[in-house]
Amino acid sequence: MSLREEMARKEQERKEKIKKFLYFLIGVGIIISFFNIVVGMVIAIPLIIVLASISAAKDIKHEAQDFAGIIINELSPKIVKVVLPEAERFPEEGIEKEEYLLSEFVDSCDEFKSRDKMIVPLTINGEKVNEIELYDVTHEITEGAKDPFYGIFGRTTLTKDIRSKIKVSTEGKYAFGNVFKHEMDNKYFENVFDVMAMNKNLVGQILTDEVMNFMVEIYKKYNYIVEVSILKNKLNVRVIGKSKIVQTFNGSDIDRIVVDNHYNIMKELVELVHMLYANVDKLEIK
Repeated sequence: MSLREEMARKEQERKEKIKKFLYFLIGVGIIISFFNIVVGMVIAIPLIIVLASISAAKDIKHEAQDFAGIIINELSPKIVKVVLPEAERFPEEGIEKEEYLLSEFVDSCDEFKSRDKMIVPLTINGEKVNEIELYDVTHEITEGAKDPFYGIFGRTTLTKDIRSKIKVSTEGKYAFGNVFKHEMDNKYFENVFDVMAMNKNLVGQILTDEVMNFMVEIYKKYNYIVEVSILKNKLNVRVIGKSKIVQTFNGSDIDRIVVDNHYNIMKELVELVHMLYANVDKLEIK
């Protein structure tokens, strides 16, 4: 069942309850009319008009906020409980634009919005060592341009300062200054992602075959791009969502599976953060 169909079903159930109540009141009015026809008709006639209007009315068109509200407040808790049972949700909390820009995924953005914060424990060998923050984020990429971004943003603090930058993106858009593009052994990975970094040795130790293969699998499975930004001791990741999830949050007829995948990919994003965190933790930085 699509989200739109689910909303229509709930609306129909609500209308049926109202109609039953109105039938009851009309019945009361008719009974009263046997004793006092004026009072009975005063009660019954307006109710009959209301009932006729409800029966003839078309399905209510839900605004975007109603549609998004069902996703955030009704569907999301159920999905997250299965996908990330250890997560703690704060649906109305988000990340500030200034904090998001510190990740350097973009230099600037407009129409920034964020909510549905999640805190997920970060564990190494079964022991909690830190936390991962996840957020829903939407914004316009550049000033004045209709280039919307929708996705998931995550961050954590690493155990070590790599004293450098490593960025995994697409189209080499992070190439500047002394940050260079590096060739990777995994050719499929290289076809999808560009790795920009100052220190080639660090790249090999952090972006291992396991990490690259995992990022490729996410791309193959969802057709969503995962980007990574490691700046000194800060690890940031984000998933670039597709237009379908944007349409879903704006009330389009999108199947439930689109929303499921939006939250399913969070679990894989958490796993990727664990991999990167562990690899940095193993580094011998003098």
